[in-house]
Amino acid sequence: MSCSNLINAMNSPPLLELPGKVSGDPVRVCVLEPQQSDPGKLYTQILNGRYARPFIIDDGETRQLLFSLDFIQSSMRLDDPFALDIAYTRKMMAFLLFVPDPDHVLMIGLGGGSLAKFCHRHLPRARLTVVEVNPDVIALRQAFGVPDDKRLAIIQADAAEYLPTVEGDADVLLVDGFDARGIAPTFLSRDFYQAARMRLRPGGLLVANFAGPRKYWSRHLALLNQVFEGRVHLGTVPGGDNHIVFACTETDCSFDWAQLDKRASTLSDRFPLDFSAIVNSLREGAELRWAKQAVCSKAGIPMKSGASDMQNILHYLKSHGEQLDSEIAAATRIPLAEVRLHLSELSERGDIISCHTTRFVKGKKIEGMSCRISGFIPAVSPGRKPKTSN
Repeated sequence: MSCSNLINAMNSPPLLELPGKVSGDPVRVCVLEPQQSDPGKLYTQILNGRYARPFIIDDGETRQLLFSLDFIQSSMRLDDPFALDIAYTRKMMAFLLFVPDPDHVLMIGLGGGSLAKFCHRHLPRARLTVVEVNPDVIALRQAFGVPDDKRLAIIQADAAEYLPTVEGDADVLLVDGFDARGIAPTFLSRDFYQAARMRLRPGGLLVANFAGPRKYWSRHLALLNQVFEGRVHLGTVPGGDNHIVFACTETDCSFDWAQLDKRASTLSDRFPLDFSAIVNSLREGAELRWAKQAVCSKAGIPMKSGASDMQNILHYLKSHGEQLDSEIAAATRIPLAEVRLHLSELSERGDIISCHTTRFVKGKKIEGMSCRISGFIPAVSPGRKPKTSN
């Protein structure tokens, strides 16, 4: 669908189509700008990271919402618009293991509406409220097929101001609010997370998406630990640097893995999600050593990751070349969840190059990270070498 078609599909400001390419292939780049604007100038601003509004990239298979070319905020498969295309969104739906039939789901951050659409379709009795601060993001909602329905309310507001207005009205609170630089800065306060907890009913659950190296969200995790008095659990996301945090209002918030496995089997019949993989991500998060220390810490401050573990990972990559995260974990005997966290930090520092990879082994989809040392050329292997001509 072209940008002009999107204009006709939306009761919103017009979209302007820009020339664009990704990996050499042409794509549609759509922006919320007047038709008389200079497309070339706007596209240059996007390439240079100076464009200040959200925009859409459509390659004919997926439609993505971005604030910059560095990070994809939301992704929609055009052949299945209600599917959860990005892995972390599927992991956030783990709340169904604990609250399978919520009456009210409150969401912070609309993005392309992936979670809102999924919940609207698969939780037909639930009332949904989405709080989004950016009016441009809301203006793009219909480009992503976000339903216009009385069960789904979209409110333009700063969540830090909206949350304290009511108490005890939500069964689930999903926090996924980002701007072009990362987690919304207004979230970084005890008052914000205290207000979030007060919005939850007894037995309610907060689920937050934290992305990037741990240094960018460790203070958020510390605040959640303080406000929820340590009743916080961490889940990993294979093949990326996202972590999903679950915070419980109930005093007894321990994970019964056998019970969760049973619930996963039951829920897989109701929802198009791999709940067994979701439970495994919770197991991996529970095994993170620094996360255990953070939850048990009286102050709730996460401990620094082990420098020796990162050195072991670097040494292994220098010795063995490009490797999968699972191969690194098996060889170094460092838990896979911690390997992924260290790889994220090493990538941020520029020590390694990593990318998401998907493989199918005996028909089973396996997601992971493929990594290698930045700029490292291994030593020449011993043995016969080709003769050089004089």
